Amino acid sequence: MMITNDQYLALSKLEKWYSKYQHQFIEISGSLGTGVFDIIKEFIEISALDQREVMYLSYDQKQILELAIKGNHAYYINNVIYEYIKITDFTTIPILNPNSDHTKFEWKKKVKSKINSKYKLMVVFDSTLLSMQTIQDLASFNLPIILIRDPILLPVPNTYTFLRDANIELHEINPEHLKNPIVYFANKALTNEVLKYGNYDNVTVVPRKQMNLYNLRASDMNITITEALRNEINNIYRSKIMGEKDITNVAGERVISESSIYNEKLTNDDNKKVKVHLTKGIVGYLSKVNKHAVTTKYVGINFRPEFYHEEFMDLVMDRHYLNNIDLKSVQIIPGETMKFSYAYALSASLSRSSYWDKVTFIIDNHENDAELQRRLMYTGITRARKALTIII
Repeated sequence: MMITNDQYLALSKLEKWYSKYQHQFIEISGSLGTGVFDIIKEFIEISALDQREVMYLSYDQKQILELAIKGNHAYYINNVIYEYIKITDFTTIPILNPNSDHTKFEWKKKVKSKINSKYKLMVVFDSTLLSMQTIQDLASFNLPIILIRDPILLPVPNTYTFLRDANIELHEINPEHLKNPIVYFANKALTNEVLKYGNYDNVTVVPRKQMNLYNLRASDMNITITEALRNEINNIYRSKIMGEKDITNVAGERVISESSIYNEKLTNDDNKKVKVHLTKGIVGYLSKVNKHAVTTKYVGINFRPEFYHEEFMDLVMDRHYLNNIDLKSVQIIPGETMKFSYAYALSASLSRSSYWDKVTFIIDNHENDAELQRRLMYTGITRARKALTIII
């Protein structure tokens, strides 16, 4: 592997940190193309660590499966370090409260007392999505922890990284990665450069007037800057491409979860340790929808994650939430309900914890805040892995 001076110094600092282990955390920062994960893999290879002694944690369940397929031990971060207890709000049970249309639940979490003792190192992706409390909870397992930070990716509001510099910062783009036009355009976004129309191998930049239904249909995900355009594209996609003329829902519709049911999980047949969890932010398809009227609020569904072959079964969906219906319901649903929104398009902020092979990124406005615009542009571009269409 060709390594840059930045990467060489980073590798040296990692080795020194792990051998002396004077502090539990070390954080490595680098944007797309700087090769942060290349250095992690190189460090593990030259250290005395066995691959089975390294635990990878992420909020991106697609990434978890991808790592697991390659023989790594990868887990969804919330469900490997926490245990969840379902608490029923008895004041909302319809039989006890005539003003309630369904029983409400709350999930309480507590940190697990221990994890498998075979692990000697944690590697945690996207540390900009971690809160200070999560960092403290990770520390309770008394393992050395490498945090990976993309400094340009849109952070969550309560990120622990606020006003904190990483221990190791990579700035130099690896020439091998720069051959990929997606990496090239991601780094143009960092300098707020004007993007020129044209075809650049696997990246195409076109004007807004050339945008058509083919662009939307051909992509694995459409990403926007604003929530307003996201909603507009979802409506266009649903009516013009899916052919859905009213707000009854059918199997095959694409949605993103805005709630979590922590005891729901799917097990991988090839690797029993790998599980897919029904969590906020997961994108997938309504694989079954029970018959219902336009005004029905609660309806039974099955939900299949976009990256997995099995489905979550016998769920209840809040259709009023999905379709922005403001009507009081007389239905009594005793179980827990899922909240979804349409996901034919996502805003850059909603897309930050996932990625897709083919992405269409529609740049629909320019923020007055240059730093925010830079992060939005970068986040949208870096959601693509193989092909990208940028519409300006």
